[in-house]
Amino acid sequence: MQPARSITLAALVGLAGCIETGPTPPVIPPMCEVSADCDQGEMCDEGVCWGDPPAQLTFAAVIVPPTDRPDLAVTEIPALDIAQDGTISNLAFAPSVTVTGRVSLACPVSGTQEGCGIDTSIAAQITVTRAATIPGGPAFSRHIVSAAGVGTGDAAFSLVLPKITGDGPGYEITVLPGVEGEDSIASIAPPLRITFGGQDDLEGAVWLVGDPDHFRLAAGRVIDAAGRGLSGMRVFAAADRGGQRVRVSSLSTTSATGAFVLSIPLDFRDPADLVVKPGPEVIAPTLVVSGVTLPVAMPSDTGPAPLGDLTMPSYPAPAAFSLPISGPQSSGEVLPVSGAQVELSTVLSEEGAQTVTFSTMAVTGEDGTATAMLIPASDENRIYHAHIASPPTSELASLFDYEIPVATSAGVLEQITLPVRVATSATVESASGEAVAGATITASAGADLLSGLVGDDLARVQSTRFPQTTTDDGGNFVLWLDPALAGHDAIYDFEIVPPAGAGAPRWSTQCVHIDGDSPLGSLSLGEMILPPAAYARGEVTASGEAIPGAEVRLYEVAADSGAAHLRGLWQSRDDGTVWIVLPDP
Repeated sequence: MQPARSITLAALVGLAGCIETGPTPPVIPPMCEVSADCDQGEMCDEGVCWGDPPAQLTFAAVIVPPTDRPDLAVTEIPALDIAQDGTISNLAFAPSVTVTGRVSLACPVSGTQEGCGIDTSIAAQITVTRAATIPGGPAFSRHIVSAAGVGTGDAAFSLVLPKITGDGPGYEITVLPGVEGEDSIASIAPPLRITFGGQDDLEGAVWLVGDPDHFRLAAGRVIDAAGRGLSGMRVFAAADRGGQRVRVSSLSTTSATGAFVLSIPLDFRDPADLVVKPGPEVIAPTLVVSGVTLPVAMPSDTGPAPLGDLTMPSYPAPAAFSLPISGPQSSGEVLPVSGAQVELSTVLSEEGAQTVTFSTMAVTGEDGTATAMLIPASDENRIYHAHIASPPTSELASLFDYEIPVATSAGVLEQITLPVRVATSATVESASGEAVAGATITASAGADLLSGLVGDDLARVQSTRFPQTTTDDGGNFVLWLDPALAGHDAIYDFEIVPPAGAGAPRWSTQCVHIDGDSPLGSLSLGEMILPPAAYARGEVTASGEAIPGAEVRLYEVAADSGAAHLRGLWQSRDDGTVWIVLPDP
């Protein structure tokens, strides 16, 4: 088959996201009547030339069971066995193990605690993770909520996980007491972390949180600059886990005197950050004290180990400020921008290991104005940093780290005029040169750009809402793209998802550069050429039984980088068979 052409500004590489699923296979136009009509020794069947898979590419898969088969586990297949005639022979669900049980709250040594004891369960969030077995593929992750009020003999949660065989990595289970938005249980018990080998079933487990034999106590106060206690503040200890700050202690809400008590697991020995955040009804800064060595033990006769006072600096009372945002339209008018998400943040103080920040979010209304409660200046203007995310369909660009002076009293902030996005166009064609109509095109921040970002800049770019469009009858599309992201010239990836009727492979372009210093206007990327397709098929099974409605996610494992790129997603038919379109560049 002919090699794929490439556009000037981008190399054709991996695909991620934005893939439609359905219970039927791709609608492949009739290609043959007999095998002699096919090239490269392919086999003709059902009007399709099957086989001749690309020998230079390695494909992996993840198969997800249908919702009516909770007995099956999500299964990773690190290498698909694709025969020359396109038959995939190893689309089988792996053996599984079952984990069932309850999460219970230990009763205190003295006093009473409603809902405690192993005879009933509490609500908890359970997260199960494991390293990927597909090189460069997504890590295994499962999140469920364990029910409250389930008594002895019944299960409050049930998990079906792929069985671990040989030297495969085990599972890390995190039990977070309580549920989103409720602090009562989280204030008593710290998270529980469990290592599970995954070789055998684990039924009737009782995971006890808040057991005083498993944690130590530490206490302190949150006070203001005058030494007065601050009430309604949430306090917890956090540590880095996989590049994210996660809670490792109980969550305590300060009393009227600013007092708090934290429960810390006995086996936690790493330095931690002490985080003080305002409660849901409190407008106040966030205080972080980094690198704190938490007390290892506490004398039994003296109560919790002391953490001392966490002092919030003095600051003026919050006041209402409005921020008007507008931008030029293609018509030449400058109009208000509605629906823009605005994040405003400032550093109140930074001394040694202690940092005090304030941030808030707002959205512009129909009049283009965002209104927010801000901590004003004490004397001179206070500088806030604004991140303004323009709606993805807008012709106006987002702004990162824009400095806004805030005065000493409430009022209207300076008018912000957003810059214009770049009208970026291209034509999508098949390998045979035909226009691909109805293809879904989605832009995203390029991997090369993301690899150079850290901290807030990385988080903001990753959370940016990027545009999506569909090619017209001529295969043409236009996307309005920001010329700069987080202060860097923008680099984009484009996901290309042909409609099912095209019979073409999903593909993408990467590393499309847009120079933020160049005059704004339009950028033509020319032709985006999809590679030729090879067709494969297999039967999804479990212990020899055909499984209809299973989801098959196809990955290509890049030999040079070891990264796994999502290449497509399909569902098995009623007879368990699945048709897959492979890229054959």
